[in-house]
Amino acid sequence: MNFADLINAIKTSPVEKFGVVYHGADQKTCVGAKMIASGDAGSIHGISLQKVMDEAFRLGAKGMTLMHNHPRSNEPEPSEADLVTTYAIHDFGKKHGIPVLNHIIYGADNSAFSFTHNGIQI
Repeated sequence: MNFADLINAIKTSPVEKFGVVYHGADQKTCVGAKMIASGDAGSIHGISLQKVMDEAFRLGAKGMTLMHNHPRSNEPEPSEADLVTTYAIHDFGKKHGIPVLNHIIYGADNSAFSFTHNGIQI
């Protein structure tokens, strides 16, 4: 899956979806993108840290941008579960030289919330 296809799939989905964009050594170039999990209209079940990291290792990634949607809300601010998931992935990835660079959440009206642009320290 490429970057544009991943974003489109997440932004247009009627159910929550979680994907990752994997970055190269410059932490800007996309070296891969993968849909990791999907759920129902209100939540995602079973985001697998191992699935996220296996793909990062396979691609030789040096950073990750997490993405998911809130299809029932026009306010894409992160929930407590979003924060917990983000920090769990970041902490594990950072130990292996593959930090989370950002987490972007898309709302039902195509609004977006970026952790880094809103001052949330990852």
